[in-house]
Amino acid sequence: MKKYIKQIFKLFLPLFLTKIGMFSLSFVDSVMLGYSESEHIGLQSIGDTPVTIILLIMDGLVAGTLFTTSQSFGKKDFVGVGQSLRSALRFGMYLSFITIPCFIFIPQILTLFNYTPEQTEISSNVARILCAAIPFSIMFFICTSFLNGVRKTWVITFFVIFANVINVLLDWILINGAFGTPRLLSVGAAWATSAVRVFMGGGLLLYILLNKDFKKFKIWSKDKNIRVFEKQKNIGLSATSNMLSYELAMSFCLFYVANIDIIQASAYTLAYRIFILSNIIGCCFAEAGVVSCGRYVDNNSKELQKIYEFSFLLNILIMFFVCFVCFLCAKPISFMMTSDTELYSLTIPLLRIASVAMFMRALNSVQIILLRNINCLVSSSVFYNLGFLVVTPVSCVLFGNLFSASGVLWAVVLGNMTVVMFLHCIFVKKGVFSWFFITKNMVYKG
Repeated sequence: MKKYIKQIFKLFLPLFLTKIGMFSLSFVDSVMLGYSESEHIGLQSIGDTPVTIILLIMDGLVAGTLFTTSQSFGKKDFVGVGQSLRSALRFGMYLSFITIPCFIFIPQILTLFNYTPEQTEISSNVARILCAAIPFSIMFFICTSFLNGVRKTWVITFFVIFANVINVLLDWILINGAFGTPRLLSVGAAWATSAVRVFMGGGLLLYILLNKDFKKFKIWSKDKNIRVFEKQKNIGLSATSNMLSYELAMSFCLFYVANIDIIQASAYTLAYRIFILSNIIGCCFAEAGVVSCGRYVDNNSKELQKIYEFSFLLNILIMFFVCFVCFLCAKPISFMMTSDTELYSLTIPLLRIASVAMFMRALNSVQIILLRNINCLVSSSVFYNLGFLVVTPVSCVLFGNLFSASGVLWAVVLGNMTVVMFLHCIFVKKGVFSWFFITKNMVYKG
């Protein structure tokens, strides 16, 4: 038991610090805007949401890089590790061309919603600026998957920490108009975010290509492996459909709240920033499990099962504590995020509801990624997408009409809970996971 816990936590810690660093980039934007002009939190979120959907699609399409890299590295197939990176970079280069249509059409899409001309103009400018950094975001997704797969996660952590320092400085200057610069508010936050994405994507790619320790992977070789690309493509399509269904459901909820009232959208956005913590923790435990069991995939089902179950159990324990703290500390958390008294009072009950949703979201994040690693792609994706594309929007309309932003967050709770139940049934059917196994080992053998 200690062996698995130590192994998972050794990988979890740098993964968690990295993802917290990524989370803090957008969190700092929201906090600084909350202290400058609270309405711009909602406007920045509206402009950022369609770009985020595109980035999630891109992240999903290259998600197979982590699985193929970790499995090749675990089996000491160093040539396969290099093939995994080359295949992903080649694919990522083609995906970068998505920047052009996004730059043209996303601002046009925002005009379809019931916002004032000023709100539409500001959110459209935010979207255009963020679109410009899409190619570098794709590089970042590929490089982080590769480095995690070869267990060089701390490198990413240091890059992200430095990126946060840059982001804070740029936010302070551009949002508030320091040193005689124009006071750009949400547009300034967008410029800061894009600059940081260029630094992280370009910097990590240069680190990998110029690192002498990676020569054994033969990264510069011109060999192609169709099987690697096919595996990456299948996993990527499954991951993309999952990410897209989730983000579409969450975007529907945000736009629904924004149509009720922009200040309610700002409160919802602040609560959602905290809710994202659940996805971070769940994904960290899942990715730690994926990397830990790389050498066991297709070889040792017993070891695979143990790593999966301990990843899930540790996630449950950590998330219970996090959700409990979030529920109890809703007032100080809200106070920390905004100085606007109205926004502060609206955010408190939303944070308490978000603490319930967080627990469910962390569970299904672990479930879907671990199922993906054993090539369970179709059935898991169907039920995952069903929960978010059907249950969440329908309950959002029903609850939102009754309770405004609070009702919308309860719809998020219901959608995530439905997905957890669906995926648990698939785990049990596959013989990979069962509640009985965990209870038996922890209580009687632990």
